[in-house]
Amino acid sequence: MVTVSVLGPFRVVVDGRAVPLTTGRLRTLLSGLAMSAGRAVSMDQLTRVVWGEEPPADPRRSLQTYAVRLRQALGGHGVEAAPEGLLLRAEPDDVDALRFARLLDAAGRTADPAAEKVLLGEALALWRGDPFDGVASDWLHRTEGPRLLERYLTALERRVDLDIRAGAPEALAAELERLTARHPLRESLWVRLLRVLDRRGRTAEALERYEAVRRRIADELGADPSPELRRLHTELLAGRPARCAAPVVVPRQLPSDIGWFAGRRAALTAVDQQWAARRAGTAPGIAVVTGTPGVGKSTLAIRWAHRVAADFPDGQLYANLRGFEPHGDPARPDQVIRGFLVGLGVSPRDLPSDLDGLRAAYRALTEGKRLLVVLDNASDSAQVRPLLTGSTGGFVVVTSRNSLTGLIVSEGAQPVPLAVLPIEEARELLGNRVDRMAAGAARDAVDEIVRLCSGLPLALAITAARAATHPDAPVEALSAELRDTHSRLDLLDSGDEATSARAVFSWSYAAVGPAAARLFRLLGLHPGPDVSVLAAASLAGRSVRHTHHQLAELTAAHLVTETAPGRYALHDLLAIYAAELAEQYDTETERRDARRRLLDHYLHSGYAAARTLNPNRRTVVRLPLPADGVSVVALEDLHAALDWFAAEHAALMAIVRVAAEHGYGGHAWQLSWTMADYLDRQAYWHDWAPMQRVALAAAERDGDRRGQAHCHRALGVVQLKHRDGVNARSHLERALDLYGELADPTGLALTHGNIAHLAYVEDRWDEVISHLEQSLAHYRSTDRRGGQADALNDLGWSYAQLGDHRKGLRYCTQAVALYQELGDQHWEANAWDSLGSIHQRMMDHTQAVRCYRRALDLSERAGGNVLGTASTLTKLATSYRATGHVERAREAYTQAFQILSTLRHRDAEKVRAELRTLESRVA
Repeated sequence: MVTVSVLGPFRVVVDGRAVPLTTGRLRTLLSGLAMSAGRAVSMDQLTRVVWGEEPPADPRRSLQTYAVRLRQALGGHGVEAAPEGLLLRAEPDDVDALRFARLLDAAGRTADPAAEKVLLGEALALWRGDPFDGVASDWLHRTEGPRLLERYLTALERRVDLDIRAGAPEALAAELERLTARHPLRESLWVRLLRVLDRRGRTAEALERYEAVRRRIADELGADPSPELRRLHTELLAGRPARCAAPVVVPRQLPSDIGWFAGRRAALTAVDQQWAARRAGTAPGIAVVTGTPGVGKSTLAIRWAHRVAADFPDGQLYANLRGFEPHGDPARPDQVIRGFLVGLGVSPRDLPSDLDGLRAAYRALTEGKRLLVVLDNASDSAQVRPLLTGSTGGFVVVTSRNSLTGLIVSEGAQPVPLAVLPIEEARELLGNRVDRMAAGAARDAVDEIVRLCSGLPLALAITAARAATHPDAPVEALSAELRDTHSRLDLLDSGDEATSARAVFSWSYAAVGPAAARLFRLLGLHPGPDVSVLAAASLAGRSVRHTHHQLAELTAAHLVTETAPGRYALHDLLAIYAAELAEQYDTETERRDARRRLLDHYLHSGYAAARTLNPNRRTVVRLPLPADGVSVVALEDLHAALDWFAAEHAALMAIVRVAAEHGYGGHAWQLSWTMADYLDRQAYWHDWAPMQRVALAAAERDGDRRGQAHCHRALGVVQLKHRDGVNARSHLERALDLYGELADPTGLALTHGNIAHLAYVEDRWDEVISHLEQSLAHYRSTDRRGGQADALNDLGWSYAQLGDHRKGLRYCTQAVALYQELGDQHWEANAWDSLGSIHQRMMDHTQAVRCYRRALDLSERAGGNVLGTASTLTKLATSYRATGHVERAREAYTQAFQILSTLRHRDAEKVRAELRTLESRVA
């Protein structure tokens, strides 16, 4: 028996005895054969292995000569001629590199962490040094060597991750020290080292190590650290424990498997083959399942995903992309990625605000992970592309009614088209749900059911469910019932997507009780991608407990799906059907009342969240009392409010439009008011502006002057964020006129303050001071102390810009005192930032540092303002640099740059330039 070891110094053993191969060509030839043990290797391939780009005049004859000598050296064992070339007569496990690959594949398939760790340990133990040490083959060192090394390092990292989950033993830090020393530019190893150091209470040391690797990457690669490494650095600086970072979270987002799945063997095999090709590195990891509605695309994708879940130990992500929803728009990629990042353990408060930033974070967090991603109901290729992980160990399954040709052409996705079920598989599906003996005895009736349902799996499944609700009825009776509903069956056979669903859904709907049926109908009025239990309870006007029971009944009947704990969604065609049933069975008054309760739920819940987020908000809207039967969310603290807004973001955007379209203009603009602070603090200005325009149009239709004033002011603010001064001024001046007509001093004060900000941007300082003084006067007329503090702070900062530092300090100090009396940490942070700016202008950098640090501390405690934090950090860095604290300056600049680059903000490059200037001066 011949065994060959290439994972380190070359070694060959025959029948338990080491055999020295003194000739380099023999070692190279044997290594090339060993990498395909048991399979023939062509002469052309062996020529590349042995000689590379400079073969001899007759390489075939030379190879045959070396093969004879190699066979003699091995005592007549191993090397044999084959029609295609030569082969090594050995089992794959007789070659350490092949055994190594087999063990890693087995580790990747198991869902048991303990078993995975054993397999990884056995594989890693085979590694003795650099691959092909002592083998003179440029080809092996260029191709097979790097591939093996990458698999080795990935396996090491996976085993380290398992150790971290088990508690990060002290020995792990020492091991990672050795690994990072050996592979100093592999940033994923540094991430793990820093995380382990932090877990062991060595955070300061972790920060020092980050700085060292950052410098090395900059010096040797001329680049910044990876997003994942920078994000971990930010967490360490902020004092958030690295043990809570996303890599330790294993998402399990797949919907429940369907027990009555049948057939689809060819399609399942096609996806299996694509996955096998992906693992072998010969094909992209994307399968696209396409077909008409109801043909079973989602069912097949979910069934396949559950079958192979063990192959993806890093978890499974799932999203319904709502490409063909009856209400609202398809899911935006940024919305989906936010859900994925949260599923991977990222806090909603730490999510980037734009698609590029989200995508960068998503790809960084999934890089190297063995993740399965199921993207259900895609509208087009453009919707899917941002959601592809790019991870070599991952796989993506997409379902869509469209062919997604662009994805197939540009990304190499494998199409898996589904047609209606053939008669044999349709019989199997029915037989799984209907008594098999009865079905077998009534073969003609079963075949008639298949024909009347056009072989559509969804129609067949719901038909079978109908039969299950009447277990004593013969199969012939079910087929006869189908024949009697000619109008519905005609629509089912027509091929029209919407009408085909209407017929089959009716039977499932009829099987649930009256209360669940009513809830199902009313869910068709909900415009969002999913619905919470509280929102569903409000729609129905019932208690939360009662609604839980009805949702459970609807889930059991497959009329709704629980997408996450306490959140439910309807399949797109089911939502159409539910809305049609509401039109048919519920009166206009009942539908109007249900819609009003839904709007009240979001308005009052949003108001509660807004006031929790900012208890000292300057404007307060007077809400109408909620209708009877409305459930309102209870929020414990600031973080609960932020999480609620994040979960309901898409629904809230849609519900504003519903309010406007159905004549609830007051709800529309008041809902937009509830979201303003959240959208502003998270820099979701791309959502804020269109929502505000819808609300303004609704207020104008109603002749609601107060609503118009609020909307014009909000639009002015968001246009100012976009630096569109012309439109900002137009909206703000209109708001000023309206508030004047309404004799609303608070509205006037706020708007004067906004116009002052615009005037500052336009460098009109006389106008800045004038509007701020008017703002202060209006606040004082109503004794609005928080507003007075705002105006004083802005006046102080403005006077300082004009060179009157003493007046600036006086006004800003008064503002701090007022904010402290009110307990308003968010705006107090702004005032401390202003004081820091004034001290900085006065060249008192020590005092400026104290003010800026106070501002950052307060801002973090108050829930943060991402852009404000970046601005304060940038100014803090300037003062640190002025006082000679170069390392602290670098840290502050780095944090500011990370925030701004994540937001894709135009100031990011300015901060990067400051960092480079700092580095050049230090060097």
